[in-house]
Amino acid sequence: MRNLKTLHISDIMADVLRSKAILVGSPTLNNGIFPPVGAFLTYLKGLRPKNRIGFAFGSYGWGGQAVKEMETIMNDLGWDMPVEGVKIQYIPDEEELDKVKEAGKKLGEVIKKE
Repeated sequence: MRNLKTLHISDIMADVLRSKAILVGSPTLNNGIFPPVGAFLTYLKGLRPKNRIGFAFGSYGWGGQAVKEMETIMNDLGWDMPVEGVKIQYIPDEEELDKVKEAGKKLGEVIKKE
């Protein structure tokens, strides 16, 4: 796990280029992706890493567009998206947390097969 708030983006990219799967999370802010995550994805688009598994997740208050925007970028990169992204409004309840855990299990199974 890498934190865009505490690590330099180029250090994170070095890890991304060695990874099979890239999971990106962002809250929706002003109907879009949180700016630091948007910068990360812009950098990523420039590098165009291939043959990756992608997954987007995030939270929102009323719009929820960030997950769809992140998925669009991953699809544009040609990444495999075997599990539908997860977006949660406000604070997750137990059912939503179970949904996230299930998505994680499915991703784990796909990654093991690679």
